[in-house]
Amino acid sequence: MLVSSADLMWRHLADRKGLSASATLVLVRLNREGPMRVTALAEAEGASQSGMTQLVQRLEQQGLVERCSDPDDGRACLVKVSEGGRDLWEERAVL
Repeated sequence: MLVSSADLMWRHLADRKGLSASATLVLVRLNREGPMRVTALAEAEGASQSGMTQLVQRLEQQGLVERCSDPDDGRACLVKVSEGGRDLWEERAVL
């Protein structure tokens, strides 16, 4: 069985910075797939939209994700890994 480097990374990240497994999985997904709507994130992770909204808000407060306008729909926003989230990812990748 092959284990992707992203899967190994989430296990490594989950032990640090006070990140829950679900928060880390969201960061891994955003890092791998790029910006996503909260509804798409919730569906992909098998979470409720309200639960995902709360998680995204916590990650936003920690400086790990940020919201940006959806270029395809000005009424919607996307969630993406922030510079702080990328820094954390890169920091953990070298350990």
